[in-house]
Amino acid sequence: EPELNEAIPNDERDTTMPAAMATTLRKLLTGELLTLASRQQLIDWMEADKVAGPLLRSALPAGWFIADKSGASERGSRGIIAA
Repeated sequence: EPELNEAIPNDERDTTMPAAMATTLRKLLTGELLTLASRQQLIDWMEADKVAGPLLRSALPAGWFIADKSGASERGSRGIIAA
């Protein structure tokens, strides 16, 4: 996995767009790509992620919940996806 954290500018391996990531996450969390148990496991993992708490959870209205996954590279770039 260390190679996933490089974030080299113009790297051909880094070709996704935010809209594509959002579409994929929506399909994973609400579609039929995963079994119900696998979908719930993914949601549980994303709800348990505490890295993005200060960035996202702190801005949510009381009573809302968020499931997210964040990542950072060795060059300082950062990514967060949430539902």
